[in-house]
Amino acid sequence: MNEVSTNNLYLHYDIFGAEHENTILLISGLGTQMIHWRDLFCQMLAKRGFRVIRFDNRDVGLSTHLHDQPAPELGDLIHATQNGENIKIAYTLHDMVKDTVGLLDALAIDQVHIIGRSMGGMIAQLMASTYPKRVKTLISIMSSTGNPTLPSAPSDVMALLTRPSPDPHLDRTGFSCINCTLQNIFRALGLISTKMRIYNLFQRNMTAVTIQMD
Repeated sequence: MNEVSTNNLYLHYDIFGAEHENTILLISGLGTQMIHWRDLFCQMLAKRGFRVIRFDNRDVGLSTHLHDQPAPELGDLIHATQNGENIKIAYTLHDMVKDTVGLLDALAIDQVHIIGRSMGGMIAQLMASTYPKRVKTLISIMSSTGNPTLPSAPSDVMALLTRPSPDPHLDRTGFSCINCTLQNIFRALGLISTKMRIYNLFQRNMTAVTIQMD
């Protein structure tokens, strides 16, 4: 486990692969630890010649927790946003972008490929717009710009996102959606050809991935 000091706090991070100019930075979603970017996923990217970095955002995992600056209740935040009211918050996505850039500075990394999901995708988008020279490419997964004037997601999509996690013994359709997501990520990075097999080990409650390259 590694740690850097940035923006008046400490961030914990992991690195997969050797030092390389093609570095992928993985940014997690709200309240999600870096370990949710699974080891297997990171190792597969590293085997393709990338250096992969995942880290805990502030207030998550082993990074600094701001106990003296509690976050507002989500319901209160949504209500205030919908009604144009101001609400006091400890920090913003702009602060988290500074955390992320500070991590790169501490590791002496000039540019990265960014993959962010959910809130991590919002951080990634904001970083690409405010620090464009630090970002080679951007993959935003299950995310948004946060613009309240944009239309909301279709009801069937929201129903899918809010459903319980699929049971691998009962819900092969749910796990096939996970497989499609993995395929799209690897395809966006140019890592897969037409030969790709992703399968589930249902009896062991896990997903395994096998990729065949031309």
